[in-house]
Amino acid sequence: MNNLFDPPPPIPASEEHQPKPKTFEDLLAHVEKRTDLSDDSRKRYVSSIKRVGDILNEPLANILASLDLIEINFPIDGYDPNWCTTDNAYQLLRRRTLAPLKEFLGVDKALEEARAQQDGWYHLLDALDCNAPDIPDLDPYRKTNFVAVRKLADFMRSADIQPQDITNDIANSKYLDCPTRIRDSYRRAVAFLDKLRKYDFARPHLPLGSIGFSARRLRQNQEPIPLDWQEDFDAIYAILADKDFDPVSKTYANRSPETQTLFNSTMNSITRTYLDAHPETDTSQPWDLIFARGDVITEVRNLMIARCQLPDHDDRKISPRTVRKYLSKYKRVLHALDADPTALAALTQALKNNSFLIEGKDAEKEMAEANRKFCEKLFESKALTKRFLNSPFAFQDAALEMEAKGRALTKMELVKYRWIGTCAAFCAIEIGGAPIRCENAMGLTLHGTDAHIIMPKSKKDPVKLRIPPGTVKNKKGIKVEILPGKQDYLGVLNWYLETIRPLYQHAANNPYFFPAPESATKPMNESYFSTRFSLYTRTVLNLPMTPQQMRHGQASLLLRAHPDKIVVIAARLGDTVNTVNTVLTYYAWIKEVEQMQAGQELIAEMIDE
Repeated sequence: MNNLFDPPPPIPASEEHQPKPKTFEDLLAHVEKRTDLSDDSRKRYVSSIKRVGDILNEPLANILASLDLIEINFPIDGYDPNWCTTDNAYQLLRRRTLAPLKEFLGVDKALEEARAQQDGWYHLLDALDCNAPDIPDLDPYRKTNFVAVRKLADFMRSADIQPQDITNDIANSKYLDCPTRIRDSYRRAVAFLDKLRKYDFARPHLPLGSIGFSARRLRQNQEPIPLDWQEDFDAIYAILADKDFDPVSKTYANRSPETQTLFNSTMNSITRTYLDAHPETDTSQPWDLIFARGDVITEVRNLMIARCQLPDHDDRKISPRTVRKYLSKYKRVLHALDADPTALAALTQALKNNSFLIEGKDAEKEMAEANRKFCEKLFESKALTKRFLNSPFAFQDAALEMEAKGRALTKMELVKYRWIGTCAAFCAIEIGGAPIRCENAMGLTLHGTDAHIIMPKSKKDPVKLRIPPGTVKNKKGIKVEILPGKQDYLGVLNWYLETIRPLYQHAANNPYFFPAPESATKPMNESYFSTRFSLYTRTVLNLPMTPQQMRHGQASLLLRAHPDKIVVIAARLGDTVNTVNTVLTYYAWIKEVEQMQAGQELIAEMIDE
């Protein structure tokens, strides 16, 4: 009870006087009342707004009217076949939602007012429009970089930054602030400003010095790992793998590339996570003198577990499964380094008892959620399954359509054409041969007596894949033949070799079936390929997937259709008879779904009786 002499508590403000956040219900009502729209436009906007509610499974009154909502839930590369039939339809949904939302929130009005000001951006764009048509060298940039500069102007105006003000530090800072959807335009526009410096008409409107912005360097500067520490990582890996080292071949006989990839990912992730939290760390010391200390071990453990609790849209978020993998590998490293025993024991206890790490342990026994959802999509749609299985030919047809334009392809079109053809060849190997892992596909050698892929001399002979055990995750070599037949996978591969592969700069001398774009000696980088494959399966196939999902999709479809052929399916995946139970456990969800459906059918039969 309050003392009589205490001042009375403040009276809370009435909820009626509190500004209510705007919702999609308000947006819908606003659009329906707008008189500046045609009936067709209004219907399209209303339909898209309602569709957002259906997709999010929320009443419109519960959805905040925010551009961030679109950025997070409907990113430009977020096409899902469950939402729209094609990527183009998804992009149309985004545009028809963003347009009325921006008008409703006053974004368009603010943008118009900013553009009407005769500021530095106005004068730069005016000079570009007046002078560029007379400069042939600028013609190739008209459809891309000119548009990018206008987007950059809109973004920089919102931060009250004029073109003359842009320095390298400002460019770096604002790049990190800008929405993901415009980062590519931002990067292109800032680089183009530096190119414009050589023209007299543009120079008065630009910074005094070159901006020198590089998104790649920025990422590297954000996550610096000293070169000495990279050498420490190699030394630590050698200690861990010592028992597997072959002194004759100078290789680690029982370790696949994936083993070292996980080690490198662990060391990089743990190091960067700690350095982000403690930028004052003295990186001149050896890595182990810092990361084997008890206080640092405890800090790393807590920071890594905290990362799996971040919001879904945060780039730093990683899954409990990944956190557990990294901390388990970190524990092995610490054992090898004779680290602080008390902190090491606490880390072991956390791996055993922490709820997030237990969740990660359970997830390791199952298919990742994103991969499972992809496979479920295939189960639910015969059209998607057909699109998946016919992917080699769909990619090839898309490339042949580009050829049929009857003119020389532009530089950008040629890059797309090359990538689509490369995706066709990859899918032909995966579907027509065997679903080998992406790192093994990228590592296929084409030349020499020990080539991994041997093309036939006759149309009647098969393509032979011979991948040695040392490069495969389970140390079991892969021997597959792609036979000539009704499905012309051999034709796709020959077309790739004759038409597509020569488009890579050093293809003639590069020994790999999938050559690196700018190297005469290296294969295509696995991560780089995966990113491009995901892009073109989304935009060309209208079935977004990763190379790993191509592997899981096949296995899931086969197991569902032929559950009695588990040994055959395991062999197709490259597993042995001894690991059949592992395959069954990994794909057990398929049986669970079927059993649930069977139970529902039994109930229905009982009701009918």
